[in-house]
Amino acid sequence: MRIGIYNRYWNTLGGGEKYAGTLAETFSEKHDVDLITTAPNNTIEELQRRLRLDLHRCRPVCWPNKPCRDLYPLSSAYDLFINATYCSSMPSAAPLSLYVCFFPHPVVGATTWQQLATLAGQRVRAISEQARDRMESCWSLLRRPRAILLAGYHDRGASGQGCFAGHGLMAIHASALSAGRLHIPLHESSTSNVRSVRVDGVPASWTIHDHTLVVEWPIAPIKDWMVLAFETDTSDQPKSKLSSKYRATGLCINTTTLGAVIDRGFRNRLFPPASASIAINSYTRILAISEFTSRWVQTRWNRTSELLPPSIDTDMFTFDPAVPRQPVILSVGRFFHGSHNKKHHEMARAFIRLRSEGVIPEGWRLRFIGSRHTDRWQHRLFFKKLERICAGHPIDILTDLPFPALLKEYQQAHAYWHAAGWGEKEDSTPELHEHFGITTCEAMACGCLPIVIDSAGQREIVRGVQQAGFLFEDYASLKKQMTECVSVFGTERVTTMRGIAHDSIMKYSKASFVSKAEAILRDLKYDRLRD
Repeated sequence: MRIGIYNRYWNTLGGGEKYAGTLAETFSEKHDVDLITTAPNNTIEELQRRLRLDLHRCRPVCWPNKPCRDLYPLSSAYDLFINATYCSSMPSAAPLSLYVCFFPHPVVGATTWQQLATLAGQRVRAISEQARDRMESCWSLLRRPRAILLAGYHDRGASGQGCFAGHGLMAIHASALSAGRLHIPLHESSTSNVRSVRVDGVPASWTIHDHTLVVEWPIAPIKDWMVLAFETDTSDQPKSKLSSKYRATGLCINTTTLGAVIDRGFRNRLFPPASASIAINSYTRILAISEFTSRWVQTRWNRTSELLPPSIDTDMFTFDPAVPRQPVILSVGRFFHGSHNKKHHEMARAFIRLRSEGVIPEGWRLRFIGSRHTDRWQHRLFFKKLERICAGHPIDILTDLPFPALLKEYQQAHAYWHAAGWGEKEDSTPELHEHFGITTCEAMACGCLPIVIDSAGQREIVRGVQQAGFLFEDYASLKKQMTECVSVFGTERVTTMRGIAHDSIMKYSKASFVSKAEAILRDLKYDRLRD
């Protein structure tokens, strides 16, 4: 089975990418797996090192950086297409498909003037694109093309070449065939390593000679137009002679000689544009990372979903009762402004207040660990403000800590704080809450006592082990929970509590994730055979 796992943000190497990578590692044991993005990827070796996964059997594929409506026909090249991009509205054209939902975005309705303005802008663009498509179709009819570029191509240059990324789709007219063969003239910069060619889904043989790709037509041309799909290796080529930017390029076709044009109207008839709601419904099944996410999938998308929480490497995140603990409260999370940020400012102020009220004794420290977002001024200002709040207090801010050092911090800290969503209403702004909480699981697996916000994914993780963990809603309840948490430090009871916290995370082990993922794949295959 050919499986494509699509994530526009592989390079961010965050929790979503770790989830998608774990799926890739699991399925690549028995299937051919592509890691699809729209920007030049880190190498497979870099992904393996940073995500701590075995991805050597997978192949990176870079599609053109274009809107979802232009890319989704490429998913038809796969037996199973998995969309693991946060808030994606990419439809699926594959026979089988999975949508990994970290949290569902709204797909219908407009409740604010800003949303109405956005919808109005989208409508204006849609009308403009429809007019462009009609003009292209009219021009196409006048030119009587023999081939139409459908998907996977970069914008054509003045040289008359159509450069495709690793995958490409073209519609071929029967008149383009000669003695049962199609001759496709190639540009001199084109790759010669073609991996596969299919005509209307049927495998075809091919050869390359004198910069010409010759495709043996595998089926009789019983209709005017047929879809040619090909897959090639890619290399990074400069966008132009004067450009320092590169793009992944595979097959470069001489469109002038072939008689190929771009006709989006024709493409839209083969692969109709889809609204956000229709795009979601194009997927065979939806995977939800938590019960919290699953409930909102039902509420917002009116779809049922299958629960597949992220995996925790319980062989790496371990608890050793013999390792001495330090009077440290740990909190791990990226430093960024807006969205579902980790409420670093609120935690820092709460720690300072708890110390001033004598709840947290002298000698205790709060330690923030995470990577910094520096691409926007709001993120940089957020971090500077955090530094000002923490100045002069026993609060450490450690950025971009190497993994071995992070693991050591997990295994030596007494408690773990997580406050994403603090002060936000869960029913009206669910996006601002933690959808699952991988770092909380990692900390508990290492024996830290969790003190987390009583909402969303955090509640799910801790609610069953409250004899070893603590939930809070506001400062008053945090003060109460911290009083007990501090009181058990260094006692015999705390060792038992740490063991309970560790054991509760085993249900999120990698072995459990792999077993559930393989069962979902088996069910998908069975459903396809049954249909």
